[in-house]
Amino acid sequence: MDHIKRDGLGTMVLAVIALGKGQYDLAVVKSDIHLDLVASYYHDMTHFRLKSSDPLLAPEVGLSVSDSISEALNVIRDQYILAKKEQLSLDGALSVWFDEEIGRLEQLLSSNYYIDNTPWK
Repeated sequence: MDHIKRDGLGTMVLAVIALGKGQYDLAVVKSDIHLDLVASYYHDMTHFRLKSSDPLLAPEVGLSVSDSISEALNVIRDQYILAKKEQLSLDGALSVWFDEEIGRLEQLLSSNYYIDNTPWK
């Protein structure tokens, strides 16, 4: 989070979640001005998230594709859980955001999730 404060974005970015492989998710205060300013510093990979082109879901050596995806989703979910616990004080909206992201990942882990129309389970 130090680099975000250094870039003057500390009041706009409420939480930073390390996803792995150099990727982070940022909880940004909802405002077009804030979103545009943050986007001028960081590349938005939302459109790549959880698709076959997402480096987070790349097959790992020694694991099947489905095991690689399952492992990656578990790691990502655990990072959200850890980040939520590390927040000293959560406002209502940020707490809801964490719960929604964690719930979405748990739903993916318990379902026959499709990546680019191909089931991974």
